[in-house]
Amino acid sequence: MYGIDKNLDLGFLIGKNLLQICVGSFQVILNFDANVSISIESTFDCGSEEKSKRAGNLPEAAPSLFHLLGKHIKEVNVESEGTLALTFSDDTIVRIYDSNSASESYQINGLKDNVIV
Repeated sequence: MYGIDKNLDLGFLIGKNLLQICVGSFQVILNFDANVSISIESTFDCGSEEKSKRAGNLPEAAPSLFHLLGKHIKEVNVESEGTLALTFSDDTIVRIYDSNSASESYQINGLKDNVIV
């Protein structure tokens, strides 16, 4: 658990279109336009504000994200304890948790310096 600064400006993610989802044994990578990506190596959930449940183990949880292909991020928030919340254009919220105590949970690539949580 590396944590993330709640004041970190992640505004560059807003408007990015989800072009590709890559699935590996221990990782799901969300590839957006403009060479932006988010690599998930921890637990996440995907759903609406009212109805959402934490996804299971990777890679089995990846299909819950497939409907987001072609959608764009409309809001980004850093929530408590390193949780990254992405709201997509269809109002689906993906929460990525800082849940790996021994290693990184997710990476955000697209800034000059990558963000590793």
